[in-house]
Amino acid sequence: MRTLGKRVGRKLSRVRISSPPPMKIFVKAKPGAKENKIVLPPLKLMPDGKEFYTVSVKERAVEGRANEAIIKILAEHFKVSRLQVRLISGATSKIKVFEIV
Repeated sequence: MRTLGKRVGRKLSRVRISSPPPMKIFVKAKPGAKENKIVLPPLKLMPDGKEFYTVSVKERAVEGRANEAIIKILAEHFKVSRLQVRLISGATSKIKVFEIV
């Protein structure tokens, strides 16, 4: 949460600006693909549980390279910096949970 100073008369009052809550997305990873791409989950009127993004990356699943490539693609897709995309669970699994701030 950030605060900005605002002058009111002679005193400096504080105005709090809250950031939006983080968004969690569920990802099915496909390492070793021919091209990097994201397939969005199908749109439904009544969602029935978890909706998965399918993210295909060229990198192999060796030493976390595929996870780094997925973070890079998700950051580009959601137009945020790579530091704002965080892997919460599934570091060694094909089903992963990411948090986007």
